Order: sequence, then structure tokens, then C-alpha cells
Amino acid sequence: MREPAEGLTVVVADDHVVFREGLTYILDDAGFRVVGTAGDATTAAHLVREHQPDLAVLDVHMPGGSASALVRRIRQDSPSTRIAMLSMQPSTHKITELEELGIAAYLSKVVDAATLCSVLTAAVHSSGGGAIRVTPGVADAGSPQVSLRDGDRELLLHIAAGRSNRWIAQHQFVSEATVKRRLADIYRELGASTRAGAISRAYQLGLIRDEGRTPPGEH
Repeated sequence: MREPAEGLTVVVADDHVVFREGLTYILDDAGFRVVGTAGDATTAAHLVREHQPDLAVLDVHMPGGSASALVRRIRQDSPSTRIAMLSMQPSTHKITELEELGIAAYLSKVVDAATLCSVLTAAVHSSGGGAIRVTPGVADAGSPQVSLRDGDRELLLHIAAGRSNRWIAQHQFVSEATVKRRLADIYRELGASTRAGAISRAYQLGLIRDEGRTPPGEH
């Protein structure tokens, strides 16, 4: 079975050369195919229009224009491209603003490489319903007391990896209806209403991380 990230095309844009090159290496190593890199918003927009990639991974603060203007332009020029924003100092206001424009993910630059790749994969395969947020240290609306059943973390890992309900059902030898029912229970327990919301909460609470490994002592 092909891994969900394999072959997904990406444009990477960040004005810090070392970070941009490091991110490109991480994505290539994880199976993404980086088709272009940029150091400013104008070049990033041109590359997305040229390549029509599956994903654009963009720094929030770059020369050449605002993040909001860049997102609007990409959404117009390449509607199928999913957009993930990276920031060193995420703010709730900026996340909300960009989410309303249709981004698929918003991540802090302090996340580890495995989490980054997992979230980007999920962002490409998600079907809307808000952005996946992985922003350690940013205030959020209270963490729920979570009580997950056996197998629930595995389901969370599958949806974070971008796998469909049909894929999960086939590999767990259950019906799609069963998968949907179990996911609805998980969403309710996490206080989420969408895949993006559930994935965001799961990362925030430490329920999933490091490409499929649950936190120590929770196997």
C-alpha cells in the first residue's frame, strides 16, 4: 500500500534559506515531491500557478506581500492546492483570519519533523471543515477530559495520515458505517466536529505524535 505522502507535489516558501532547505530535505525524505522553492510571496505565487501542486507550505511572514493576499491569490490561481502556513510565533487572530480564507493547516515552526509531515499529509487528504492547528503554547478553548477506548488512538493515527473511512474499514475488517460511528464518538469525546478539529485536538493533547507512536506508557 502506497504511503499517503508519497508523490504529493509541494511548493515550499520561506525567506530564511536554511529553514527552507531543511524543510525541503524533510519533505523529500518523507516521500513528498518538492517541485519548487521560494523566498518571497511573489515567487511563491508564480510557482504555485505554474506547477498546480497538491500542497503549498508557506511562511506567514515573507517579503512581497501579506499572508492573506498570498492565500487569496493561490486560492484563485490553483483552487485544488491545499495551503499550510508556518509561523515562529503563531497568534490566534492570524490563525482565524487565514482559516476563514480556506487554509488547510497552520503549524508552529517548533513542531518536530514527524508531526509536520503527518499534519501536512492529513491537510492534503482532508475534505475541509477548518484548518488543522498544531500550535504549542497558543491559548485554546480549554482542553476536554478525554477518555478514549481501545483502538481509538489507532483510528486517530489513521485519519491524521489522511486515510479514508473506506481504507480504514478494509484494513480493520469492519464496515464503513462502523468506522463512521466510532469516529463520531471520538469527535464528541474530543469536542470536535470535523476531522481537522479532531486531529488538531489529538496533537494538542499529545494523543498522537511521531508518525504513529502514542506517548510513552500509553500503548
